[in-house]
Amino acid sequence: MLFETSRIQSVLLSCILSLLLFGCSSSNEDESVDAAANEPVNEEGPEITAVATTQSLLPPKGKPGSLSYPIFLLENLDFFREGLDYENPAQFTMFYNGGWEFYADRIANYRNTSADEGVTWVLWLRASFHGERDCSGPILYAENYRLYSIGYNEDERNIKVTGHDIKFPQKASEIRCIRYYQEWTR
Repeated sequence: MLFETSRIQSVLLSCILSLLLFGCSSSNEDESVDAAANEPVNEEGPEITAVATTQSLLPPKGKPGSLSYPIFLLENLDFFREGLDYENPAQFTMFYNGGWEFYADRIANYRNTSADEGVTWVLWLRASFHGERDCSGPILYAENYRLYSIGYNEDERNIKVTGHDIKFPQKASEIRCIRYYQEWTR
């Protein structure tokens, strides 16, 4: 059973890398964010609710313009909050040059905050980046990424958001592990 699980993970990783090399599907909606979110960063780092270990993905040698090479990909993220519907597939991809992309198949907001009324909710990815493969040791860098906001009674599909973190490239070559969690806020 353990061998089968390992084999399945290996096949999935190969498929993911193939998608990264040959591109992803286009979306109907494209929202762009030019800078990382201006919300205070938790210097202690996020809660340990999900950990993704990165591989040493270096840009191909001899191709100096390859800074848009992906450093990590978080797939099928789980963003649960009652009344806020979220459907996979979903992914967050970070690139060496600080560019990032978020995609979700569907996000909907039917959460009542009072009698037949609701508010806009914002979806965040809170991340801390570490130099050790097991995320031990000091945090090299931490950031909050504002992924998407959705108003009350809205139902969106094929969501694609892009952004750029100008500080990330300074630490990208040292990063071996990311700790992250997702959060809905008003």
